[in-house]
Amino acid sequence: MLNLSVLRRARAARIPVVDAARGVALLAMFVFHLTWDFSYFGYLDSQIVFEPAFKIFGDTIGSTFLGIAGASLVLAHAPKFRPRAYWRHLAIIIVAAAAVSLATYVFIPDGFIFFGILHCIALASLIALPFLFLPWWAAALAALVAIAASRLFVSPTFDPPIWWWTGLSTFEPRTNDYRPILPWLSVLLCGVALMKIGDRFALRDFLARWQPRTIFSRAVVLSGRHTLAIYLVHQPVFFGLVSLLAAIAPPKGASADARFFTSCHAQCEGAGQPRPLCSAVCTCLADELREQGLWTRTIGNELQSEERERLGALARACLREKRRLNEE
Repeated sequence: MLNLSVLRRARAARIPVVDAARGVALLAMFVFHLTWDFSYFGYLDSQIVFEPAFKIFGDTIGSTFLGIAGASLVLAHAPKFRPRAYWRHLAIIIVAAAAVSLATYVFIPDGFIFFGILHCIALASLIALPFLFLPWWAAALAALVAIAASRLFVSPTFDPPIWWWTGLSTFEPRTNDYRPILPWLSVLLCGVALMKIGDRFALRDFLARWQPRTIFSRAVVLSGRHTLAIYLVHQPVFFGLVSLLAAIAPPKGASADARFFTSCHAQCEGAGQPRPLCSAVCTCLADELREQGLWTRTIGNELQSEERERLGALARACLREKRRLNEE
């Protein structure tokens, strides 16, 4: 039976094991982004970030954050909804997501984050709100519907940019972090469903028994309590530090060419294109940039807005050409 007094006591204080789970996910994210950074600057094989296992690793991290977000909604707002806390938390996430979009649009306009993990958590949390007051099976059923919709309703109708957030376009848009609402909503709803099932068996009371005892566990819990702030600052810091390292002690074989091809492959494969086609497209694009005198400015990240448009047009032309050759 549901013990309301236990639920109220558990809601009054944070549960360290939940913060610890977030902290562990943060550590995994550090590994993911540092791997990407070291690969980008040539310290690691540039192909490692294109391996299926690396993509699965990234998806697992994203799923962990979404699942915890769903479970946390139940922990914070069931059995009694706290509207002020809910809307405040949602507003903070929305502002943070907007900041990520703005920053990436300024610094990496060709792959800016328009609907990443924070955007997904914000919208999914809003959609999940009614399910906090419904039985667990309603959230589970909605999660299944979200998964099915992501498969059944893919259509060219959703190819225009205004619909990319849905996840129903026939291709994956070029961006550095893409977590469309479908199917990723399903993960957060699963977190809601699982936590509501847990409430039937006093799971909160059980989770609350664990307390951090070591310096490491306390540090992990502390980081989990400040996940959003750490998320916002960690990658700029990591990238800057690795960039500084590359300037002081360049890796053997590292070159601007390698960084260009790493970035090109990441954007191409991130858009859902197969690896062999991406290799051909990136080679074609590099050749075109050299012929048009844009190579030096491209690898130096010195392109003006008009030149960036030319770069995009060249990339699309190379893609069309290589696709046509593959089909012949």
